[in-house]
Amino acid sequence: MNRIIDLRKASLDDASAWSSSGHPHSAQRPLDSHAIAFITAVKDETQYCVCLKHLDALQIPSGYTVERVA
Repeated sequence: MNRIIDLRKASLDDASAWSSSGHPHSAQRPLDSHAIAFITAVKDETQYCVCLKHLDALQIPSGYTVERVA
């Protein structure tokens, strides 16, 4: 599974969906020991596209999932 979560267009109203632990209520689940999350600050779209190309070039071990959070 390769999932991209883009928070750049999230409104401040979306903050009410987050619990006091800093996690979204909808994402409360046990941690997956075979999951990798790349959390990236995005200031420049061109630079972010280059970053995604580098992430795509990584060799992810079989059985692991990747999640990108912008």
